[in-house]
Amino acid sequence: MLRQLFQSKKATLDFVLGLILMIALVTATAMIGFKIFKFGTGGAGLKSLNKFAASIDEFSTAGQGSSSSVVLEIEEGDVVFGFSKYDAPLMKMYNPTVAGIGDSMTVLHKFIRKPTECESGLACICYCEGHSTHDELEATCSAMACKSIDGVNFQRITDQALLVPSDDYLWTGTSMDSHPLLNGFALYNRETLFPKVAFDPAPNALVNMRKPLGELTHIRIEKGKDDLVAICVYQEGRQCLSEEMEKSYNVAKKTQDAIKAIEQDITDNNYGQAVQRLNVLLSDRELLEQLDSYTAEKLYYLKGIAHLGTKEYGLAEESFEKSIDVAEIGMFTADAKAKLDDAVRLKECKELTCEQLSTSECETNTCGIPCIVMEKTVHEGEEPLTTTQKYCTTPSLDILT
Repeated sequence: MLRQLFQSKKATLDFVLGLILMIALVTATAMIGFKIFKFGTGGAGLKSLNKFAASIDEFSTAGQGSSSSVVLEIEEGDVVFGFSKYDAPLMKMYNPTVAGIGDSMTVLHKFIRKPTECESGLACICYCEGHSTHDELEATCSAMACKSIDGVNFQRITDQALLVPSDDYLWTGTSMDSHPLLNGFALYNRETLFPKVAFDPAPNALVNMRKPLGELTHIRIEKGKDDLVAICVYQEGRQCLSEEMEKSYNVAKKTQDAIKAIEQDITDNNYGQAVQRLNVLLSDRELLEQLDSYTAEKLYYLKGIAHLGTKEYGLAEESFEKSIDVAEIGMFTADAKAKLDDAVRLKECKELTCEQLSTSECETNTCGIPCIVMEKTVHEGEEPLTTTQKYCTTPSLDILT
């Protein structure tokens, strides 16, 4: 009787503890999910992203010159990013000369990597929750939801008025093509992204478009040539497409098509063909003047890889050094430095002869050169004294066989 009572109470206790544990786990999972994606349960941000993506997707089959508008809601501290179909990061450039605070060339001001959630080879739009502060070179998000879109591509923006204005030039471009936004677009509300920072509006800023939290932003979508799609904040009489955008699109298409072919050559061990393609591309002065630092860094890195394949180690060394030198983001820098060390070592090995090696390292040298230790008789002094000396040399064919 007592045993049955004890077993009954134990079963009840086990059930209660199991129930408590299950509730705790469900609650914890829900809280984590809420923290990671506050819009993950159908909030305004995700609904807005889905609607935006669906509107852009319609332009994959639309004719050139087509346009439409969509309402986009962006919550406080969040940003909507658009990435081109290439794997390049979204980059905001800045020219201190134009800003009157320096005399250097246009430099990288801000960038964000294309998320892994985006499918390779497709354009992608992402809702960035919890955008990092503008003091950091690389932007990050506490969470991000992305939608890949086939048949469209995004390119640079150079007109500040095409985006929700920002006097701190965080992600916006300017009308002078001196602070361009490359490889996509960024949409956000400056006053809700940085509510504690107060700036006097610039003369050309659209102050009336700085919407308080909770209001909606009307976005215009336009179809350009081929798969080019332009995105901008809607303003009556204004076009999103620009000459600079189409020019950038042409350069990107030419460069990326070439890179794709070069990468395939390297995969197929057609290093000579890859070198030829790279030489043609990097000898185009007009193209070089328009290349962003990320693409330039990648091209010189690939050139180094190709020269390693053709065993032109000196040229490989030069290419890797150039890749490291032009890098601003440095996505290939770590690999380039490692490959540079390989190129230097292989170059030294290529120029090394067995006769330069000591007998201790002769047959086990790090370059893997086939060498052998031999002996020779040496006669020294007026009264010849015969001694035997060891030396390192290249083995004769009969020894090798």
